[in-house]
Amino acid sequence: TSNSNYSDYAGSGSNNLFFGSNAYFSVTGIKLQSATDYSLTFGAEKYSQDNGSLFKHNEFHVYVSNDGAKWVELEYSFPNGDKEGRWDLATSNFTVPSGTTTLGIYVKVDVASSYRLDDLCLAVASSAGTVIDFSKGVDLGTGGGDKPGRATEMKICEVVSSPSGTAAIVTGTVAAT
Repeated sequence: TSNSNYSDYAGSGSNNLFFGSNAYFSVTGIKLQSATDYSLTFGAEKYSQDNGSLFKHNEFHVYVSNDGAKWVELEYSFPNGDKEGRWDLATSNFTVPSGTTTLGIYVKVDVASSYRLDDLCLAVASSAGTVIDFSKGVDLGTGGGDKPGRATEMKICEVVSSPSGTAAIVTGTVAAT
């Protein structure tokens, strides 16, 4: 877990996302404040018995979008570089165009059953970061299901009975931590 002996930051604990094959995670419709400078942080870890456990940025992709159609990949870094089999907190500071009112975040991995994500946090930054040009974004295609930001809202029983690869939005309430 992100707060274990395998972590180089405090971490929140055992509730993390484990990416299987063709998996992605997206958060859409984030209402932005009037600020343009933002910081995205997230805990991440790679552990694989078959593919090595050194975290590789070319296998773990983080994107942002203002419309859910064109996505811009973010550069991010860990405080002390990439680690082997250890949780650490990555940071990406970026600046969106003035007037941007919504944001989506999309995380995709290229290697199944190796990467985990935890403690995703978007906050207003105190200074400018990498300037984002949404017009140069790319269409990410299917990403293992429907296009990011275009999933259908479903109940858990509907998700369970859906064909493999179907993108779904599930809304729920945390009952315990």
